[in-house]
Amino acid sequence: MQSHELKSRGFTLIEILIVIAIFAILSGIVFSSFQRVRRQMGLEESVHKLAQDIQKCRSTAIAKSKFCRVNFVGPHRYKVEMSSSRYGPWTSSYEIDLPADITGSWSVGDDILFDSRSHTWFPSNPSPYQVTISKAGNTYVIVPTMIGAVRVVKQ
Repeated sequence: MQSHELKSRGFTLIEILIVIAIFAILSGIVFSSFQRVRRQMGLEESVHKLAQDIQKCRSTAIAKSKFCRVNFVGPHRYKVEMSSSRYGPWTSSYEIDLPADITGSWSVGDDILFDSRSHTWFPSNPSPYQVTISKAGNTYVIVPTMIGAVRVVKQ
């Protein structure tokens, strides 16, 4: 009687292997979903950071009675700069490097410029000025307006 009770107390090797296989399959599904979400969040984080920096630049220009610009200095880089004059010299407040797999539509040297009275200057092309940021087929368009509002649209 005692030997029959001992046989029913554990799991067989096949039962353990089945549980491990199910766990491995579920882990693979969760990991791939997590990677996809993480890649998408990197793009969204970059888009919202640029939109926020444009709005912050306008607010800073008004608050400090200076000129502030978001200057696109490379295909994956922009910097926020301050000056007492529209034509410089410019003092860099900070620079942002976008991840290498994210591309922006701007031309090097483009800038969005604000003065202390909230006047805004954009590059002449395209009109209205907009910045497109893309990664792996996902695209966002950032459209700053003359009054400093920034609209973000997913295409």
